[in-house]
Amino acid sequence: MNKKGMFVVCSIIVLAIIVGGIVINHKTENSNMNHVTLFSVSAPNESGDGKIRKTLQAFAAIDEKNMIEIKEKYFIQSTNDVFLNINDYIGKSIKMQGWVYTYKDNNGDICYAVVRNTPGCCGSDGLAGLDIRYAGEYPEEGVWVEVTGIVGTDNVFDKVTPAIYVYNIEVTEMGQSFVTN
Repeated sequence: MNKKGMFVVCSIIVLAIIVGGIVINHKTENSNMNHVTLFSVSAPNESGDGKIRKTLQAFAAIDEKNMIEIKEKYFIQSTNDVFLNINDYIGKSIKMQGWVYTYKDNNGDICYAVVRNTPGCCGSDGLAGLDIRYAGEYPEEGVWVEVTGIVGTDNVFDKVTPAIYVYNIEVTEMGQSFVTN
């Protein structure tokens, strides 16, 4: 490759690092399913007191026909399975309900998750759920929502974890907030 070609390649890599992420959709020749590579960025929040983990843009790669739905029954097992077998879920469409939970990771970024209460060491002090990344405005903490999106990954506390890259988020009636299985 000549010097000009190397400069172009290096410039693209540097630009991708500066921007912090890209959303790419492509179809394989053998499948009608969209395979999605998703990244998140840290964007300043409105009050200016931190950064919120978000996606770069909304996308439309939802596969309604093969949607994974995480329901009250087996909520803990289903969300744990996504964590333990993350590579089996990446790029798949998913829908779940729970309440919005926020936390700060080790970089100080404000992260959002959809969770439910679970048994813990002292009663109902555990949580189960999945992180969410959204291009729009997140609902307030504690609000009950239904999210639809694509399973991707994000680095949280310096570990690769699953995150739902949200296509649609709706405030809905509260369901069963405490789950045991």
